[in-house]
Amino acid sequence: GDILQQLKEAKVPRVPTLVCHGDIDDQETLTPDWWEEQNPTPTPNPYPTPFPSHFHAPSPAEVLAGPSSSASNKRKAPDDGHDTASVPPPEGVASSQPPFREDSPLRRHKHYRLVEEEVALPLNEFQSGKQLIKIVRDCVIAHYHATVDAKLVHRDISSGNLLIQPKILWVQDPDHPQKERLAIKFAGLLADWEMAKSTDPQQQGQRQPERTGTWRYMSVALLSHLKANVEVCDEVESFFYIVLYHAVRYLESNLNDNTVANYIDGFFDQYGFDNDQYTCGDKKLSTIMTGKLANASTKLVFAATGMNKILENLLSWFHANHIVTEYDRTLRECQSGSAATHSPLPPSSGCPRHSTPPPRPPTPPSPSPSSSVSFARGEFAFEADIKARKAPSARIRQTKHDWAPSAEQRELARLVVTHDAMLDYLDDALEWDAAEWEHSECVGDRVPLAWRLERKMSAAALTVTSSKRQKLSDTVQSEPLFL
Repeated sequence: GDILQQLKEAKVPRVPTLVCHGDIDDQETLTPDWWEEQNPTPTPNPYPTPFPSHFHAPSPAEVLAGPSSSASNKRKAPDDGHDTASVPPPEGVASSQPPFREDSPLRRHKHYRLVEEEVALPLNEFQSGKQLIKIVRDCVIAHYHATVDAKLVHRDISSGNLLIQPKILWVQDPDHPQKERLAIKFAGLLADWEMAKSTDPQQQGQRQPERTGTWRYMSVALLSHLKANVEVCDEVESFFYIVLYHAVRYLESNLNDNTVANYIDGFFDQYGFDNDQYTCGDKKLSTIMTGKLANASTKLVFAATGMNKILENLLSWFHANHIVTEYDRTLRECQSGSAATHSPLPPSSGCPRHSTPPPRPPTPPSPSPSSSVSFARGEFAFEADIKARKAPSARIRQTKHDWAPSAEQRELARLVVTHDAMLDYLDDALEWDAAEWEHSECVGDRVPLAWRLERKMSAAALTVTSSKRQKLSDTVQSEPLFL
């Protein structure tokens, strides 16, 4: 609510309009209380921290309940008279609430209500590929104004947060130019700003890493732990993944339905595991690294020419951005490591190089005939014979690799640093000839129902340590499936 108010004051378009918001008075979640009952402290006086002066202390009847009562395991006011400092409450919980157990893994929450003016549709209700592009374009506009005017970055660009807002407007009647008629227009709405963060370094605070982003649509750099903070290029990449996801799932293409289901699962839901942490899945990573949309050896082609052009061009931008950022990052690491050790980089460091390799040491003189005969009679006669018969021009030369990005790649990489290029490109795409958007009608959910039911049943049968599960459904999660 506070963030929506900030967006409203900054006049950011294409975002929900705040009506009112606030906590429910005299209410808090009870889960921490139950945890404390199930995990009693062994000390007779587990809470040396006093109640705030404005909090109601336990009555004598509550105190006399005795150790056999379940209330004895809950919070109590200390009776030792020590005036210790109060334990700070969790973020978002008012100081008027009672203190909590320091060893409790649960955070205290209160029910919160938020009222917005708009009533919108989910993104999967789009009717055509062109309408999908328009909805995404509108949300990119909202994201642009939020970063520029309100100094906020959304940090959770996902399909569930892009909505379709129907609007009833007066438009010119094409049959009677002098008259107007009512028509329904659809616009994009970028919602769910609770994870937004200020772009001002002085206002940035700590955030829980597991609450940043939705796994399906996070950038390769964030999923690969190559950066900690969400930047504009990461959010723009998330918009690209939203277009790709809905195009594959709801538009006609050269993939059959079962292949569509497996493609979505492999690209958006799967993950890697490296150094004891979850990382980007292989299919998404390989797509960005190669710059090609394919399923195995089959190139992904949509029936709508316009959708093919949009996805291929945008992918080339993110492919170039990945190459440039990886090269620059590796170069910085190598330079910092070289400066720290004050020694030249070892040849096997794998760092990119701009200079030519050092000259080879001089070739030793050829042995005399007598020494050759003596050597040939030794242990390595066979190898010596091969070397003697090999012509110098036939020797295999090492291939020189130039890992530096090209000027064209650096130019493409700059297109995703800001919103401008994507906004201009999507605006142009909406003005393309009608032929570009033929066969772009939504054909319904192409993930077979039997496939979805099988996934749900298998997921329910698994014993997992986390309640967050990534299923192939419209309900998205922020983490991969923990098996």
